[in-house]
Parts: sequence; C-alpha cells; structure tokens
Amino acid sequence: MTHLNEPPKPIGEIIDHIERIREELFILQGSLEKIESIDRDLSDTNYKNSK
Repeated sequence: MTHLNEPPKPIGEIIDHIERIREELFILQGSLEKIESIDRDLSDTNYKNSK
C-alpha cells in the first residue's frame, strides 16, 4: 500500500511491471499445459494397460 507522502510511480514504470507479470503468467500457463498434457498421457496409458 502506498503512503500519502510518496509520489505516484510513472505510468511507464507501471506498464513495464504489468508486462513482466504478463510474461511470467504466459510462462506459468505453458508449464501448466505441459503438466496437464503429461498427466493426460499417463492417464491414457494407465487406462490402456488396465484392459
């Protein structure tokens, strides 16, 4: 939380920060999609092996 005596950050700095967060979220999304794909493949393999 900002204090009343602190000047606001420049808009460019805020935009840069948002862009960094956005890039990190895309990386996280990609990693989660890989995990989901591996999990789905393992589930399919286990299902096929159980028959």
